[in-house]
Amino acid sequence: MINISLKRSSWNLRKAVNRTVDASYLKHFNQAVLNLELNLQEERIKTTANA
Repeated sequence: MINISLKRSSWNLRKAVNRTVDASYLKHFNQAVLNLELNLQEERIKTTANA
């Protein structure tokens, strides 16, 4: 559930930013969002492994 809502939020953020900024900024923003998603997945895996 958390993962689905995270992806939806990320997609909505990307859509909103896509309308208002230039391509170079968008590229860095997309990379930052991907990194955030990966970090959250890693944390979830660590938490599950420790439980």
